[in-house]
Amino acid sequence: MPETIKKEERSLNFIEEIIEEDLKAGRCQHIITRFPPEPNGYLHIGHAKSICLNFGLTKKYGGYTNLRFDDTNPETEETEYVESIKDDVRWLGFQWKNELYASDYFEQIYEYAVLLIRKGLAYVDDSTSEELAEQKEHRLSPAAAISMQGAAWKRTWICLPACGPANLPTAAAHYVQKLTCAVPTC
Repeated sequence: MPETIKKEERSLNFIEEIIEEDLKAGRCQHIITRFPPEPNGYLHIGHAKSICLNFGLTKKYGGYTNLRFDDTNPETEETEYVESIKDDVRWLGFQWKNELYASDYFEQIYEYAVLLIRKGLAYVDDSTSEELAEQKEHRLSPAAAISMQGAAWKRTWICLPACGPANLPTAAAHYVQKLTCAVPTC
């Protein structure tokens, strides 16, 4: 007599719980995810996990995944890596809906940054990497960090909206959202 094979029930992970709650409450009708690799090398097992998670969720719940290359410095990115990443996603059995590049909308990202600065929700910081490390080590609040920087910070803040993204010196400043560094995850 053949044995009946029971389908194993599996509990939802926290992401699936959130999605199901949002779908049930009508906050959304479908989901959109993105896989944002940096095209500066070959993918590794961590990337494969992210691919399976993002594409898998949209397959399960209806929706789609965008392949958005995080090419923050397009002049140094290699076409070889872009093609390799696309091949790897296909090899894992997935297909993206839109192929996007962060560099295509730098101007829009810049405008959002200026807007957040004007609203007081972000600032520009020209601290050195050593100063940033010290601020994190001592868990300084953004206000304390800004006051330590004085005139240099003010010059940089004035420069950002005035000079535009094309005229910013490379690595001269960092855009920082106002979060408290007193929180351990900061």
